[in-house]
Amino acid sequence: MKIFLRTTAATLFITSFLLWFAVRYFSDSIRINPGVISLKIVYSFMRFFQLFIGIGWPWAISVNLYKVLPTDLKGMRIQIFKTVLSIYLLALIIEHTLFTMNNAHSLFHPLSYLLLYAAIILVLHIYFAQFIAKELTSIELQRATTWGDYSGTFFLLLFGPIGIWWIQPKINKLFTEETEDDAS
Repeated sequence: MKIFLRTTAATLFITSFLLWFAVRYFSDSIRINPGVISLKIVYSFMRFFQLFIGIGWPWAISVNLYKVLPTDLKGMRIQIFKTVLSIYLLALIIEHTLFTMNNAHSLFHPLSYLLLYAAIILVLHIYFAQFIAKELTSIELQRATTWGDYSGTFFLLLFGPIGIWWIQPKINKLFTEETEDDAS
């Protein structure tokens, strides 16, 4: 997962945006042609790569940022973060499964679970954006941070592909410096 620590912002941006558009295209195609199995297979592979980036990037960032946090700031609960991110992954897998098997007679019709699903995913996404923002800002400032210190980074993380343009260069710089320090 360390590939996410050294990749460029442009690569992450283009990959996540292209995958998002491709997944949307194939999900619409599946709605139009629900019996075509090959569309569901292609959709599943694209969704897998989208999940890999969507979950792998925050996981790699948070776990590796936690390692370089000053010792007096390690009170942040990395295990809770890992659990929340795992629940987020499980919710996304359930959503994918329900979408691809959905039919008119299904108990899990999209309208029946949309609001609950959206609320759960939103809360989990806000939590891990807050956690990573607080970690990154604490490392940059080398002290405990308050909401005012990390709110900008939080909103950049919340708006994913656009926020990557500002956050990824900071992460690249931080881990490039760490690698150079380890080498010397």
